[in-house]
Amino acid sequence: MNTLTNRARILSIVAVAAALSTAAIGNTQSVQAAPPRNAPTSPVESFPTGQLELTTTDLETWLDGFMPTALRANDIAGAVVQVVKDGEVIGSEGFGVSDVATGTPVDPQQTLFQVASVSKTFTWTAVMQLVEQGKIDLDADINDYLDFVIEGKGAPITIRNLMTHTAGFEELGKNPLYYKASDVIPLGSFLKQNVPGRIFAPGSTPAYSNYGAALAGYIVQRVSGRSFDDYMDRNIFEPLGMTSSSFRQPLPAALQDRFSLGYLTASEPPHPFEYLSDAPAGSLATTADDMGRFMIEHLQNETPGGGKLLNSETATLMHRTVTKENSGMNGHALGFYEQNRNGQKVIAHGGDLTVFHTQMELYLDEGVGILVSYNSAGTNATDLPSIDTSPRPERSVRMLGLGSSRLSRCSTRTRWQGATSFRAASNLASSRLGTSSLK
Repeated sequence: MNTLTNRARILSIVAVAAALSTAAIGNTQSVQAAPPRNAPTSPVESFPTGQLELTTTDLETWLDGFMPTALRANDIAGAVVQVVKDGEVIGSEGFGVSDVATGTPVDPQQTLFQVASVSKTFTWTAVMQLVEQGKIDLDADINDYLDFVIEGKGAPITIRNLMTHTAGFEELGKNPLYYKASDVIPLGSFLKQNVPGRIFAPGSTPAYSNYGAALAGYIVQRVSGRSFDDYMDRNIFEPLGMTSSSFRQPLPAALQDRFSLGYLTASEPPHPFEYLSDAPAGSLATTADDMGRFMIEHLQNETPGGGKLLNSETATLMHRTVTKENSGMNGHALGFYEQNRNGQKVIAHGGDLTVFHTQMELYLDEGVGILVSYNSAGTNATDLPSIDTSPRPERSVRMLGLGSSRLSRCSTRTRWQGATSFRAASNLASSRLGTSSLK
């Protein structure tokens, strides 16, 4: 899952997303070649002006050239990329393997990855469904929906605060990862036993909170009268035809054989499956194909008539109501990060477990959605110490990105790798399309 320090996350994911978005959305610049020095003056042929539409063939050619090299260079076992535009899938590719030992290839239609905190966007969508039905008020005290009391620092905490990470919660070791399903604490019990300190006044300070997202999932459960898993199956996955997606832990038997193993690096043994007690904040396992359905839904549900999950008014409220603590920076939409880039309106979310890393970006005005997900943390030309990934018999509780030297080293290698890949991908996109380098 995520922390504020993880916002820099696996920049190689953002790099691919940035490069793909530049190509998929198109470029309207006209570029002229400079004449050779001392050449006689003559008319210079211009490249075609207007949109450079990216076809599936172009996209696959670019990905087939970039991704395998990136995986090999960073010792990553496998990855998936899904690109949608105007309600259609224009790119869906798997790279590498889901099981190093057997050489099973990653299949974007069949292979499940854990998408970690991208799960939150599903939880927030469920919240907005109940807002649309008049069962949840964004500005109501969260205690109106709970069976225990959480007092805010000086003021009540609202649902809107949860969705914009401004509840004021302290983020300590309250985000458990377990290696055994039997160790998972039921959602309600976990939340009651692990209420974080309230260190900021509600609405005053952004402080990323896995607990807050899990609390929202518990509110969905209580308000709907269904378990969180049942609600998501019936009201999110089934309407979209997402038949290969689940928050359930362990995964349903029908999906377990298609789940990708995860690796610190492809050269190391597989890392144990990670179970979460704050499941609404990060336990979703899904395929790239299913994620394409979710992206298309959010890109199209602002249109008249809305989509299958939200009406257009609710979708617009969710996507375009942005809380900004600083006018010069991106803010938080209701459940999504604002990640505007090059004049484009972008909402996004990323997700990180120890070994799975994902980025989803939605270019609202262009109708473009991009998902990139890796099943390995990977490394680069760095001399990192080996990391013990053997399962521990006792319950393992980790704060992601903090406290654990294992996770800290993993985060360091990921950011280092990403900085190099970002420059490579942005420069490639620039040369491909004749644009200035992405900053």
